[in-house]
Amino acid sequence: MEELRNRLIELINNCGLSIDCIYYIVKDVYRELSDEYRLVLQKQQEQALQANSEASENKNLEEEEK
Repeated sequence: MEELRNRLIELINNCGLSIDCIYYIVKDVYRELSDEYRLVLQKQQEQALQANSEASENKNLEEEEK
């Protein structure tokens, strides 16, 4: 992680863009990353709920068979 951070800082420092441009680019990238992160968390939550639901269904079926 530290290597990525350092490389990003180096790239920003050497790109030749104004601080205004850098700010808006970083802000836009952050927004996109944040949106994607929320989607990943939502998918993980849905998968966990589905797994719990399937486990409950399997448990109920086993109890009915007894």
